[in-house]
Amino acid sequence: MVRSRQALGASFGAALKAASFGVALILSVTTGASAQEPSPQPAPAPAAPEATPVAPDAAPAASEGEQAPAAAEAEQAAPPPPTYPEAKPAPAKAGGAGKSGYGELGGGIEAPESEEGDWDPWEHVRRGREHEGFYLRLGIGPGIGTVSGKKGDFPGVVDEEQYSGFGLGTSIGIGGALTENLILAADIYQLTLVDPNLERNGEDLDDVGENIRITGLGATITYYIMPLNLYLLGGVGIGQVVYFEGGGGDVKGSDYGLALDFMVGKEWWVGVDWGIGVALQLVIVSTSDEISGDISAGGLNLLFSATYN
Repeated sequence: MVRSRQALGASFGAALKAASFGVALILSVTTGASAQEPSPQPAPAPAAPEATPVAPDAAPAASEGEQAPAAAEAEQAAPPPPTYPEAKPAPAKAGGAGKSGYGELGGGIEAPESEEGDWDPWEHVRRGREHEGFYLRLGIGPGIGTVSGKKGDFPGVVDEEQYSGFGLGTSIGIGGALTENLILAADIYQLTLVDPNLERNGEDLDDVGENIRITGLGATITYYIMPLNLYLLGGVGIGQVVYFEGGGGDVKGSDYGLALDFMVGKEWWVGVDWGIGVALQLVIVSTSDEISGDISAGGLNLLFSATYN
């Protein structure tokens, strides 16, 4: 009995040592494994809230951290602004104070050097639309006129004849400008009365079957009122009354006498040198012949004109 108890105690003690050894071994193994394990990772950041849907056309907004590098990259990538050479001021002309040479057109180009007496284009610029230089005026239009004659073949007996009617008038002036807007020209003009009425001593004889022409040639002065482009003309010269008889085509002309020409008109520019216009012309001729005696003729023409000046 005693031996049984001793054997049981010995067995229990051996089991206790074995358990202590096993626990120590487990602890040593556990400690070594813990030393070899890596340090624990930090907990993941909480998930960002769900982004709000963005419209297809709208660009996503960059965060503040992204905007700064983007702005810096944009500044580095932007090219520098272009630079232009400073325009040189146009040099002053040698012949005129305050006037520049070719550079005044805006290109900053220096005027070529020129010697005194050279032709300078800046001093010979054609301004146009001014009444200077050669002058040519052509006019045509309807007219009305009368021709009166008095003759006394016998003492105390005076026959009076008067022709009147409508016709066609023309006028041509050629000359040049004395000064700006003042023209000196030679004018030739006429008014042909077609089949006029004849009145003799107060009796109407109706048509006489002949034409009568009042014609004149003289020197005229024309002055233009600018910028209205109205003009006044006056002239003096020689004139004649010519009869064209209907049957045989005979032509009879009076003596040459005094002729006066007056005109007022208005023109409109249709180019640098050309103008068109309308004018009212008064023609007066005083002459005589053996058949009609003293002759007084007058005509009024409405002329449509073309003028080169």
